[in-house]
Amino acid sequence: MEETMEGDCEGNNSLSEYSDSLMEDNLGGSGVHPALLNPVILDIIFGFRTISGLKRCRRVCRTWEKVATPILAKRTYFSVNNYCIESKSTEKPILLRRITCESDNFGSETNEHDFFAFANQRGESVHELKLYANSDFLSSFTGSLSTRNRFPNLKKIVICERDFEFDESVDFSTPRFDPLLSNELANMSNIRCIETHVEEMSRSRDVYHANVQKLIRMSPNLEVLKITDHFYPDLTTCGKLKTLEWTGNPISLKDDIFGNDDLVEVGIEDNFSLAKFFKMTEQVKNSLQKLVISSSTDLFISMELPTIEVEDHSFSFPYFPNLTEFCFDSVNLYEIKFEHATQKQLPSLRKLRLCENDHGMRKFLDGTIFNISTCWRSVESLSLGQLFYDESDYSAQLFPKIGQIFPNLIHLDVTICNGSGAGTQLLDSCLVSLSKCFKKLENLTIRLDWQITLPELIYVTSLPFSGLKTLKLVNCNFNQASVKDEGYGKLCNGLSPVIPNITLQGFVYEFSGSSLPKMHKWIEEHKGNIIFLH
Repeated sequence: MEETMEGDCEGNNSLSEYSDSLMEDNLGGSGVHPALLNPVILDIIFGFRTISGLKRCRRVCRTWEKVATPILAKRTYFSVNNYCIESKSTEKPILLRRITCESDNFGSETNEHDFFAFANQRGESVHELKLYANSDFLSSFTGSLSTRNRFPNLKKIVICERDFEFDESVDFSTPRFDPLLSNELANMSNIRCIETHVEEMSRSRDVYHANVQKLIRMSPNLEVLKITDHFYPDLTTCGKLKTLEWTGNPISLKDDIFGNDDLVEVGIEDNFSLAKFFKMTEQVKNSLQKLVISSSTDLFISMELPTIEVEDHSFSFPYFPNLTEFCFDSVNLYEIKFEHATQKQLPSLRKLRLCENDHGMRKFLDGTIFNISTCWRSVESLSLGQLFYDESDYSAQLFPKIGQIFPNLIHLDVTICNGSGAGTQLLDSCLVSLSKCFKKLENLTIRLDWQITLPELIYVTSLPFSGLKTLKLVNCNFNQASVKDEGYGKLCNGLSPVIPNITLQGFVYEFSGSSLPKMHKWIEEHKGNIIFLH
């Protein structure tokens, strides 16, 4: 492995001197090599991987990630269950930073005591905690933190529901510890990210909500909050929140799904409310920079789902002065009147993502685009999912309309769907239309739900795109693993890519003996600007 150094580690020890010993290192080692203690590296490996941080990391050693990440992954991602239950492991990780805990295995108060004893001994080292918690254990955990912060350097906490076997005799509305009882909360000032995941049909979500609310109140410097559930916490203490990702669970079954399947009917959860969601976002509108609105409907993928509106009939899309990125991933399910929003309501918007949350192919996204009346001149990056496109006059108007709405696009990522099977020239016409509609476009990604032939694939890479720097074509039709390609040489002779950087992902072809050498030659000739990926 070639070692290219741009700096030295702490103590003037070059990482290249230690690369061999690092690769041979394992959990059985009794000590930590000085190279692993570089504070710059540790901050990147265990902290948030920002672009500026990665640059600092590479100044120390460009090959650091290749050399050290496999070792650090073993040394730092540690299961508390192994320590508390299985053998009280003698292989105690020295570079402990990330731990996972599954409360399914904590069936007694003794084992819970072991976990908190572990937290007392090693909690200062932990930067990330992933907790698979049943409601009882989560209440104990949150109650313990409220009196003493056992993880003073914790930056990220992920809580996942594990009440799979629901006991009808247990009243989960009154847990053994009331998480809202005490107002004297420990200050977890280092927490930057909280994630919570609750199952779609959970029957104990109230306990999770109360405990997560408490964690939020204990984290005054929270920057990222990710919620998978219809949960609307109080965010008045989150004055530094920058990212909010909210995936609601809006759908419920009105009849027993395990009874007569013919009687199964879907409806909207009683406690689901878009009005409550936007009331929650109002509390952090001044600090929020990224907002993701989505829905979890995996259990109902083949069912007709209702459209959900904001309960307030006078509702209009809110004002977010500093929001630079908005991802609306449920245009077919939530009616939030985004198509009527104006540049005044989102003056800082730069990145936008619009897509449907299922595969119903009902053209909701197309309709949303045609209903947008605002010219979003500030938007430079646009991602569109499940965009229906065929050879009809309706589709011919689609990209010109998008070009009118977003005239200053630099980055475009679009997933094109064609329910009946696309013709061989559909991709050509799509790309030609795109080239005419976006004059400032530099980076284009197109995801296809149909397979195309290799001659067509090579042909479209030779189309003239004025100003386009990168083109990425992705095959999303995983049902068709490969295509037998005939006549490769007839259509590809003399064709050369005109775009500097082209990535072709997921396209697999079978060649005859005579075609394969020609393909190898073509790839060799253009390997400087074409990459094939699986």
